Amino acid sequence: MIRSLPFALAAHVLTVTSYGQAGTLDPSFGAGGIVETVASATGSQSNAVAVRTDGRILLAGTRNVTGGSEGAIVRYLSDGAVDLSFALNGYLFTSNGGTLAWVDIALRPDGKIVVVSIADANHDPILARFHMDGSPDSTFGIDGTAPLVHSPSAMVLDADGMILVVGNTATEHVIGRYMEDGSPDLAFGSGGSVVNGLGADVALGTSLVVQDDENILVAGSSTIAGEENVTVTRYTPTGSVDAGFGTGGTVTTRECGSTTETAEGIAVQADGRIVVGVDYEIGFVVLRYLADGTLDPAFGVDGQVYTFVGENQSYVKDIIVQPDGALLVGGRALSEFRVGLRCGALPQRRIAGPFLRQCRHRHHLHLRCELLAQ
Repeated sequence: MIRSLPFALAAHVLTVTSYGQAGTLDPSFGAGGIVETVASATGSQSNAVAVRTDGRILLAGTRNVTGGSEGAIVRYLSDGAVDLSFALNGYLFTSNGGTLAWVDIALRPDGKIVVVSIADANHDPILARFHMDGSPDSTFGIDGTAPLVHSPSAMVLDADGMILVVGNTATEHVIGRYMEDGSPDLAFGSGGSVVNGLGADVALGTSLVVQDDENILVAGSSTIAGEENVTVTRYTPTGSVDAGFGTGGTVTTRECGSTTETAEGIAVQADGRIVVGVDYEIGFVVLRYLADGTLDPAFGVDGQVYTFVGENQSYVKDIIVQPDGALLVGGRALSEFRVGLRCGALPQRRIAGPFLRQCRHRHHLHLRCELLAQ
């Protein structure tokens, strides 16, 4: 049984940050561009954010409680103040009696909120849908929740309102498609899902996007003999692998010789070119592909841009395309609190450290990238 709980004042916080057009913190938002929200005495984490057309912001994640954790959703006004009209004074905490964490959030055109959770030892992952005011939507699944067939990484809604979720088994990536009522779409793949091992020892799906032609792009990685490679796989609207994309439906890209390289965000530009954000040791990598899956030689060096962001491990979280065509890459570096990059029609400039980085006998330039905040 899923139940929503009131907010309890405590010490650890969820954080929302707003940037101005120039990449500086927006002083009109919260305190100097940052809002910190008390969520739990023993820890909390925000995993995803969504913005309504009226500028209100929803933050989804989890907070620790005695004996487990609860899914957390907080809604803010456009200036960063907690929206007291949402749920109970702006906060919606949901319990399954064990460990519950929302890993992604999406908003329907009618304002309803869709979230997806990870599994724990005693509970399967779920989809949940709430009304605009935070109350469970009883028309979705059973009492507002529906089970998933796999552990999720990311979720999107397509133009028809169907829910696409990418995730993983122990060795394969999985895409599931669900109807508006939460039931599996039996017209997609086999029984509503597609499982693909990419011919690798381990294949992971971490993010996905639906193209204008309704084809589905899944980004992630494949590991063979201990080496991890970036992958992008394209599926048709019915869940079949699109053999016309890359090699047999998948593009595999090897960067810089690192043993751990995973795509963590994918987006499609207005011209159909595909951009992917990649984790790479002490920097971010952005890859751009043509519509057929070949690297775009007009972007950076051979379709790749490498940006040094700190001396320690860095992680890409997401990538989006702005209306002006510039790219925003968000993530974190362990030596910094938070990192954001803007890649677009900007002059070359040094961000930090060496301007050139040797990478398999090629140099990756800090092309068209500007540090937003640390």
